[in-house]
Amino acid sequence: MKSICGLILAAGKGTRLKSSLPKYRHKIAGWSLLRHSIENLRGAGIDDIYVLAGFGESEFIDKNFSVSTIEQKRRTGTADALLIALKNIPKKYKTIVLLYVDVVLLKAKTIKSLLSKHNRDNSDITLLTMELDVPKGYGRVLSNESGNMVAVKEEDLLNKSEKKIKEVNVGVYIFKRKNSLERDLCSIKPKGDKKEKYLTEIFPIYNKRGLKVLALKLKDINEGLGINSRRELVEANKILYRRNADEHILKGVSILSPENTFIERDVAIGRDTVIYPFAYIGFGVRIGENCIIGPSCRIKGGSRIGNNVKVENFAEISHSEIDNNSKIKHFSYIGDASVGKSVNIGAGTVIANYDGRRKNKTVIKDNAFIGSNTTLVAPVEIGKGVITGAGSVVTKNSKIADNSVIVGVPAKILRRRRDG
Repeated sequence: MKSICGLILAAGKGTRLKSSLPKYRHKIAGWSLLRHSIENLRGAGIDDIYVLAGFGESEFIDKNFSVSTIEQKRRTGTADALLIALKNIPKKYKTIVLLYVDVVLLKAKTIKSLLSKHNRDNSDITLLTMELDVPKGYGRVLSNESGNMVAVKEEDLLNKSEKKIKEVNVGVYIFKRKNSLERDLCSIKPKGDKKEKYLTEIFPIYNKRGLKVLALKLKDINEGLGINSRRELVEANKILYRRNADEHILKGVSILSPENTFIERDVAIGRDTVIYPFAYIGFGVRIGENCIIGPSCRIKGGSRIGNNVKVENFAEISHSEIDNNSKIKHFSYIGDASVGKSVNIGAGTVIANYDGRRKNKTVIKDNAFIGSNTTLVAPVEIGKGVITGAGSVVTKNSKIADNSVIVGVPAKILRRRRDG
């Protein structure tokens, strides 16, 4: 796809979200709206991506995302946004896939379908539409008597009868880059309550010139839902968490209450693992087979969980690796740790990994038994087969030899186990 690029319009302030954050930085299911849009394009095979950002946002986007950023210093409407972008996107890109940043529930396979239709039918513009019983807030798709699309009107331009139209514009377009496109965008005049230059005003111009404009209608309207309010942000979260849970269920994971389980994107979970309610699993986490997770626990920071591992009530695991057959009992915190095979982490165990300046590493080797309410002040190394007494405090920089039994505050060696 050397001649195709993605363009994400992300300059919106998010005024209706009543937030000091730009809209693109708001998160659903653990990712910002912008990251969802970027990954959706990449999932469709589009790697060259441009983001049109608001004034002063390019530094943040350049630092956090591998995309090319274009700043829109004046917000004068979506037609002007595309015009600014075209002046900065190299001419080698002949096809531009344009997304509004808040259409985050869109699936990559839908973008592929839209591209296929655009190319197969040699269209000049192809857009995504859907039908809503309550279309308020969306631009409507106007068709002629033959059923062919002739225009898209923004809501503040609609007359009374047009407001009853149920087919709406999703905000996803594919443009064939023509020499005349920039000239056509320049000819669009400000309209509506906000006196903005609407991108949708391009359609009457194309129709008048006999250029081909096609639409693909979404079957799943959830994919096309935009996010303009806090309530819509909540609904998008629900849909995406449920979609993620369903994907794992189809792969052989038992999720006892999908509505109350929160799994972010880019998570892998092995077969026959059981997820209890109110587990929160962050992006990048890997969980093996036959594990029991939860209820009410959190695993994040790209942690790696082996096979046959138990993570019980109210435990938290962050940036850690837990090897096969280990148990993390309730009320425990495991941070920046490497836990070996068949280790028992007793209830209430805490790894104090942060010293106020940096996070430090803890190593717990195979077959160790960490007693309830043990505190490990990182960095610490616990040898194979070590037992810690309940309530022990293992101080910073301790290195406990294999098969030791340690107790107390600070923990001291009580004895050595001869046979491990």
